[in-house]
Amino acid sequence: MERWHSEEDGIRAELNSWAALMELGEETLLRVQLMERIIQTRQFFTIEDSPCAFVLSRYLAAQTNGFFHIDGQGFFDATGNLLFCID
Repeated sequence: MERWHSEEDGIRAELNSWAALMELGEETLLRVQLMERIIQTRQFFTIEDSPCAFVLSRYLAAQTNGFFHIDGQGFFDATGNLLFCID
C-alpha cells in the first residue's frame, strides 16, 4: 500500500483525469458530487490487488469519509456500494 498527496508531481493530473470521467455521459447529482470530491482530494492510497484489498479499501474509505476506485470496475462508497461504473 502506498499513500499519495495531491501536491506530489503528477498526482493532480491523475485526479483531474478521474474527475473528467464524471463528465462523460448524463449529468446526475451523484456524478457532480463525486467529481467535486475527486477535485478536492488531498490524499489517496494505492493498494495492490489481493484477497483483502476490497476490505482494506472499504476500511480506509470509512476512516477518511471517502470512497475508493477499482481499476476496470468503478468508484465505490465506504460500504462497498458501486457509485459509478467504468465501462
